[in-house]
Amino acid sequence: MAFEDLLVETVQVYARSRRTDRFGQAKDSNPSQITGSPVATYPCRVNLKSGGLEMEERNIDVFARIWQMFVKPDANVNENDVVRVLGSDGSTVLVTSAIVKDVETIYDGVGPHHKEILVWERTGPNPAR
Repeated sequence: MAFEDLLVETVQVYARSRRTDRFGQAKDSNPSQITGSPVATYPCRVNLKSGGLEMEERNIDVFARIWQMFVKPDANVNENDVVRVLGSDGSTVLVTSAIVKDVETIYDGVGPHHKEILVWERTGPNPAR
């Protein structure tokens, strides 16, 4: 089986607006603030590395998930981009708005083979039922 055959999901890549507030901070620093259409889509594969409830000073009912994503070496995905991942059916959302923390190109004996991307997703608190 070829590497490309394993890439059964789709990643949508969103770029930040580059707008800043009066303090020079990004106006869309939170992935949930990203709007508009994706700037690119690529076939990918994601695996959940870890996740669960965060217990930190200001986090109440916030869940963090760390995903490992695999894409072809020519995919233009960069640190600090925001991504959304759809399942193999094209409609199920596997990863909501998440930030790219790290991108590493993996080489074989010929050259670049694929990229491994670390993605951080945070959700919650969920609405009451």
